[in-house]
Amino acid sequence: MSSEIVNWISIIGSILSLIGVGIAIWQISLVKKAAVAAKEAADKTRKIISQNLLLSNVHTCIKNLGEVQSFVRYEKYEAALIRLTDLISNLNRIPETSDNTKRNAQINFEETLAQLIIIREEFEAKVNKPSTRIAGFRVNNQLSKISDNLNKLLGESVIVLEKDKDNE
Repeated sequence: MSSEIVNWISIIGSILSLIGVGIAIWQISLVKKAAVAAKEAADKTRKIISQNLLLSNVHTCIKNLGEVQSFVRYEKYEAALIRLTDLISNLNRIPETSDNTKRNAQINFEETLAQLIIIREEFEAKVNKPSTRIAGFRVNNQLSKISDNLNKLLGESVIVLEKDKDNE
C-alpha cells in the first residue's frame, strides 16, 4: 500500500474516532439526565408514600383515641389500657413518617407521649387495683386535646397532599 492510502485511512480513522467520542459524550449526557429524572421521581414517590403513611398513622391514632375515650366513659379500663398502648405505639411512628418538622412542631410528641404514659399508668393501677380512682372527665379532656392536635395535623397533611397533586 502506498503511503498516501495509509494517510487517508489514518485521517478517516481519526475523524471516525472523533465522531465516536462525540457520540459517547452525547450518550453519557443522556444517561445523566435519565438518572437525575429517575432520582427526582423516586424522591417524589418516597414523599407521597411518606405522606400517605403519615395520614394512615394519624387516622389510626385518632380512632384509637376515640375508642379509649369511649372505654373510659363506660369505665372499661382494661380495654382502654389495650387501646392506649396501641395508641402510644402508633403515635411513636408519626415523627418517623413525616418529612416536615414544622408540622410536627404543632404537636409536641414528647409531651403528648408523656401524658399518655401517665394515663396508661393510671389505667394499669386501676386494672391491678380496682379500688383506684380515675378522674374520667380529666382523662377524656386530655385525650380530646390530643385528638384535636392530631386532627389539625391530619388536616394539614391532606392539604399538603392536595397541593402536591395540583402541582403535578
